[in-house]
Amino acid sequence: MTRTPKNNCNFRLTVRDGCVFKEVFLSRAIDRDSLIALGYYGSVARLNNRLTKLVGGRYLRRIAFPTRPTSCQSVYLLDREAIDIVTRLVDFDRCEIARVARQEPTRAFIEHSLLIVQLRLLIEQDARRRGYKVETFGHEALVRHEYVEVVRGKQFRRIVKPDAYVAVVHDGVRHHMFLEADRANVSIAQERRSYERYARYANGVFADAYNADSFNVCVITLGGGRRVSHLLNQTKNIEQPKFRFATLDAVRREGFFGAVWESSGICSPTSPFVEPVEVSR
Repeated sequence: MTRTPKNNCNFRLTVRDGCVFKEVFLSRAIDRDSLIALGYYGSVARLNNRLTKLVGGRYLRRIAFPTRPTSCQSVYLLDREAIDIVTRLVDFDRCEIARVARQEPTRAFIEHSLLIVQLRLLIEQDARRRGYKVETFGHEALVRHEYVEVVRGKQFRRIVKPDAYVAVVHDGVRHHMFLEADRANVSIAQERRSYERYARYANGVFADAYNADSFNVCVITLGGGRRVSHLLNQTKNIEQPKFRFATLDAVRREGFFGAVWESSGICSPTSPFVEPVEVSR
């Protein structure tokens, strides 16, 4: 994919640059350390140099995002010169990619996007440590699903928007999970409506879309035990799918697969896994 940029910047784009643009588009916002952790660059110095060029060429935007009262973190978003490149790399309408490249992100948007990237890295790191295989990580933009549900002869447009989808294989078994990152800033009533959308999705639509019978919804909250209890109560009347709740602190401390997960209808803490489905050989 090596080519000369349209602007006057004195460098050539590479295949890796295109992969970075795609990653930034799907993640919406990402920091430098996460790009390194995801394997795009092995050297901080080389990455800093390249990001400076890509920002100068208007392929990426860099914003200073406050992390503490006296410090900031550089966060990268897609910019206008990368629109056509990303359009060739992903199955999205160019207008949608352009909208993402031109939007002005809010603080909440950036915090949420960075949290999803952090969860992805925690999952992949813990999976490697335990010998699991992360077969698929699907960003929200790739796994949101609009469909039509027929109820008593009437059609209703439905949508399910997971923060991410993860398929993990362990001991020949594939586990399907949707991730929800709870920053503890949304009302319990709103969370309950989100869980009800998953309940409708589990009624045959998921099976048709993913060729699988069942899935879990793993909710990771920035809140504490009380927040987990409140969220857990919203799922007690939902038979399918199964919901798992854990705090971000526990996931960081014990690993995604080793953390204590709470689930309605299960007396003792459990794992994030759903009932196993054997992988076809």
